[in-house]
Amino acid sequence: MRLTQIELTDFRGISHRTIAFGAGVTVVEGPNEVGKSSVLEALHLVREYKSSSRHRSIRNVQPVGRDAGPEVAIDMQTGPYTLTMRKRWLVQPITELAVTAPKGESLSGDDAHDRFVQILRETVDMGLLHALEVQQGDSLDQPELAQLPALQTALETSADDFDGYDELLARVESEYTQYFTATGRPVRAVRDARQQLADLARQYRDLRDRSREMDEAADAHAVCRRLAADTAERLEQARTDVAALTRSSAELRVLQEGLASAEREHESAQQRLGALRDQLQARRALNDELEDLKQQAETQRVEAERLELSQTDAQTHARQTAERVASATTALADARERARRCEHELSRRRDHDELNRLGVQLERATASEAQLRAAEAVLRVQHIDDKKLRRLTKLQTEVHVATRMRDAAAAQVTATRLGGDAVVLDGSALDAGAVREVAVHDHVRIEVEGVVRVDVAPAAKTSELDADVQHAQSALERALSRDGVATFEDAEQSAELRRTADAERQRAETELRALLEVDDDVPEAIAELRARVETLRARLHSDDEPREPDKAAEPGRRDSADLSVLESRSSDARDRLDDTEHEVALAQQANERARERLTEAATAAVRAAEAYKAALAECERLTVRIDNDRQSLGDVALNELVDQAEGSLQSAAEGVEQAKRRLQNADAEKIELQAENARRLVQSTTAELEDVRTQRDELQGRLKLLAGEGIYDRLQVVCTDLVTAHEQVARTNRAAQAVSTLRETLLRHRDEAQQRYVAPFRRQIERLGRSVFGRDFAVEVSPTLQIASRTLNGRTIPFDSLSAGAREQLALIGRLACAQLVSSDDGAPVVLDDTLGFADPERLEMLNAVLSQLGGTAQVIVLTCQPRRFARIGGAKQVHLTRAEHWAGR
Repeated sequence: MRLTQIELTDFRGISHRTIAFGAGVTVVEGPNEVGKSSVLEALHLVREYKSSSRHRSIRNVQPVGRDAGPEVAIDMQTGPYTLTMRKRWLVQPITELAVTAPKGESLSGDDAHDRFVQILRETVDMGLLHALEVQQGDSLDQPELAQLPALQTALETSADDFDGYDELLARVESEYTQYFTATGRPVRAVRDARQQLADLARQYRDLRDRSREMDEAADAHAVCRRLAADTAERLEQARTDVAALTRSSAELRVLQEGLASAEREHESAQQRLGALRDQLQARRALNDELEDLKQQAETQRVEAERLELSQTDAQTHARQTAERVASATTALADARERARRCEHELSRRRDHDELNRLGVQLERATASEAQLRAAEAVLRVQHIDDKKLRRLTKLQTEVHVATRMRDAAAAQVTATRLGGDAVVLDGSALDAGAVREVAVHDHVRIEVEGVVRVDVAPAAKTSELDADVQHAQSALERALSRDGVATFEDAEQSAELRRTADAERQRAETELRALLEVDDDVPEAIAELRARVETLRARLHSDDEPREPDKAAEPGRRDSADLSVLESRSSDARDRLDDTEHEVALAQQANERARERLTEAATAAVRAAEAYKAALAECERLTVRIDNDRQSLGDVALNELVDQAEGSLQSAAEGVEQAKRRLQNADAEKIELQAENARRLVQSTTAELEDVRTQRDELQGRLKLLAGEGIYDRLQVVCTDLVTAHEQVARTNRAAQAVSTLRETLLRHRDEAQQRYVAPFRRQIERLGRSVFGRDFAVEVSPTLQIASRTLNGRTIPFDSLSAGAREQLALIGRLACAQLVSSDDGAPVVLDDTLGFADPERLEMLNAVLSQLGGTAQVIVLTCQPRRFARIGGAKQVHLTRAEHWAGR
């Protein structure tokens, strides 16, 4: 297939354009946005969309702002056909097909579109057509070539030993799909058969378990019947043993009651003896306690007398320390009064000196403040600062310049009085011998009274200079009026006064800040200073002591001496006060300790006296208690009662021993143990018999339920179905395994065959690539006919890891190799839209040579905005596009 010509009308911004293509390489060159990419886009639209289509791709190429439909006409040769295809979309759609060879045909509408598509599919591999078209921005991507019939045919022809497996593989694939899905999983029918087999196996296992359960229930029922009979026999024997042992237990209870009575008598005797012994022990303890209390009372009496003497000594010591505290307190009051007077005199002297110092400072600050306010008053009145003066000076200079220029251009009249006659020049009389020169700006009159009158008029050409002078003078007067002064001299005087006042203000502010030691807020600082002075004066006036009016005027040396004497005297008074306060503190501490000692001695004496009284009272209480106890039962009678109780306890113990020997001889423990065991045996055997009978009844009911389900018959039916299903699944598995093995074998052979026809494609790529990359260039091609890696200079790099330029060049070489392998009758044009933008100059030149070589066997159409990129393709037809045509329709 070869394109002869394409004609675009109302396509995007193109009003009308016709591009003719050569049989070999055609380079269509032009700047951006002139419609180069529209060529490839138009080819695609003509093949894909009917003229009635309103697809978005069609609407995107409609010219903006005009009611016109995009139109494309293509002249081409494909196979034996030579034809022209014309389409217009959106506005008055048309489809026209004119075939001139091998025989004439003329069609329109959908018939034309369908016939055009039929011719293309008959003569061109449509996949190859798309694969050899590189749209703008897709130059880095490799085409999908493996499934192109045209390329497969070419490669099969190159690979002599290649045999096709398509028909056989299709039949195997058809059989394979009977058992497996596309992902290799079993189909639903196979899965259902296998699931049915699994369900039958599960039913067989369930019924088999139920059958076993029924057999086990029948065996358990027989065991329960035998166990119930045996348990009933053992229960009857246990009841007989309980009756015999009950009679022996009655005789044993008589002996046990006799032992219990003897033990109660023994316990009663033991308790009485214990009570008498406790009473005797308590009486002895009371006597011992009475003796101890008498000794403690004597000791408390001696201690009370000693503490009373100690209290007297403490009272004497406390009185002495109190007298010391009173004496020290009196001395402290005198010292404090003396220190206060000295401190008052010193404070008064310091206030007086501070008042003198602050008075001088306030006087200077007041003077500086007055200067500051005077300067600020001048600044408020005088508004002409240096900036305004410079502006007025500039205007005054302009007036002088304009006046001088006018005077220089005007006529000059010079008058000299020679005689005694009066001479009047422009209204002013001249003195005798005087000379006066006047520039003639206006009419000037010279008059000698009674002799002559001369009138001089200015020249007409000086009117412009007069206007300049008036303009400059008016500007100066307006500026003076705006600044509030009458003349320029007044402005100079005002500026000078303002400069002087500003300097005075700055000097006054500096003196105030230095004097008051502040950075800002000077008025507040002056107010604070004045308040301090008034405070000091009020403090000195409020003093009751007489002031010395001449003291402030005495020399500074005498003031310093008086102040040092007062400070020394005040320091001595404070030291004396500190010593006196220390002495008072020592006296108070001693007095406090003495008072604490007195308190402790008095407290101890009181406690000792109270303890002595308490001991005497306790002795009297115990004496009364012992006397009362002896009146009810004397010591001799109590001892006799204890001896009698000991004899009764001995007799009771002997009675207990005799009862125990009689009970022991009767073997009571054995009889009781046997009787208890017999009673428990009856209870446990009875419960066991009930459980066995309950279990027997449950098993009997279970057997009836299982027998009603027909388990044995169902098990036989399921067993038969399971065998049948197992055989069917086994046959299916064998068939599936066989077809899967056959398919894998055929696919393996096909892959090996593909590897054999990949070799011619790889050789073609390497032949073209060595012209660009060098003699050691090699590639690895995948079964999908895509370049997997490149080897250069002994280094192998995967395609995706290569630079953008290398990937773009290899993708182009792959397409060129495909175009060379496919015969010219089955081939398609190679269309490159703005490719090789990443190539360096050396490789670009070699790629130009490769394209030139390809142009001898295939058609190549290059669309580019870089004319020099493809300028070295030998034998190429150059088509130059300009913006004029592109913008013509906009």
